[in-house]
Formats: sequence, structure tokens, C-alpha cells
Amino acid sequence: MEKRTSTWRKTLVLSFTLLCAAVFLLGPIQTQAASKRTRKQAQKAYRNFLYESDYRSFTLIDVNRDGLKELVVSYEGGRNMVSQIIVYTYKNAVVQRAGDHYSAFGIRYNKKTKRLYGSRGGGGGIENWYYTLATDGSLRQVYLQAIERGYNHNGPLYDYYDNGKQITKAKYRRKLKKWTKHSSPLRLHKMSIRNIRKQVKM
Repeated sequence: MEKRTSTWRKTLVLSFTLLCAAVFLLGPIQTQAASKRTRKQAQKAYRNFLYESDYRSFTLIDVNRDGLKELVVSYEGGRNMVSQIIVYTYKNAVVQRAGDHYSAFGIRYNKKTKRLYGSRGGGGGIENWYYTLATDGSLRQVYLQAIERGYNHNGPLYDYYDNGKQITKAKYRRKLKKWTKHSSPLRLHKMSIRNIRKQVKM
């Protein structure tokens, strides 16, 4: 009787172990398959969207770095400085407009941080920002700012902010250097059927 009970327990433990192993091994595979399927669906949707659009240039960038690229387009040509962009995302199985923005100094892309950046100066302050997506899917900016607060004999005085939180001048400079060190003007692909097929890949 004890031998049968021992054998039954061993069988139960072995079955449970195999079940856990199956869940552990199959779980990631299923998740990756779903992610790949979503990317393929987004690729097809972006291509169809561009075929019917009148934009002059485009590229794909993972704006919020969640693994799914957004479609960045412009009415400007992609060879010169791009000042205005419109961002679309693939959400709820359709291409949705996330928003648009303008930067007088041109939109930049940082290859190291993989962020899109904009900036402006004047009017009592200097603003730098990167683009991301809000929880509702809309385009938003995360700011790094130097706001003028007065003058002394050396010139204007500034307060420094990182996404609304006041920081020191030294920290502001370090962060700004990180934002700008590896950045260059955003380059977009010229709109054509060939480029759409070649460049719209997820």
C-alpha cells in the first residue's frame, strides 16, 4: 500500500513538473507570436495608409519605445530640415492619428536614446523636449526647460526644470548634453511606392 502511494505521489509530482515546464516554455512563444502578428498587421495597415495619403515623406520610429513602431510623416521633403511632423500609431487594429508638432529649429533624432526631439528659444526661456505617447495614444512632449526669472550684472538668470520638476543648472546641462550629443536632423524617406514597400518594415 505504501509502495502504491509513493508511486502515485511520484507520478503526480512528475506531471505537475511537466505542466509547469510547458507553461514556462510555451508562454513566451505565444506572447512573441502575438507581438509578431500585431507588427505584421501594423506594417500592412501603414503601407495601405501611405498608398492613399498625400504626404511627401515618412519614416517609422518607436516613439514611446513599446516595441511597436509609429508612422512619422510630413508634408515637407525629407532631405532638408523637417520642421513639422504628424505621428500615427497602430491602435485597436487601425491607424490612428496621435498628433502633430512643429519645431522652428527642426525635428531631431537621437540614435543612442532613440528619441525624437524638438526645441525652441525666446520669450523668456529655452525649451527642449522629446516626443512620446500619452496613455490615451495622443502625442505628448516631455520637457527640459530653462525659464528666465530675472537679471543681474552678468545677464539673465534662469530656473531649470526637468518635466516640471526644478533641477540644478549642472543637472540641466548634463541632461541636455545627453539629449543632444548623438542627435542629428531627422531624415525622412521620399514618398514613393518603392520606398513604402522597402522602408515600411516592422
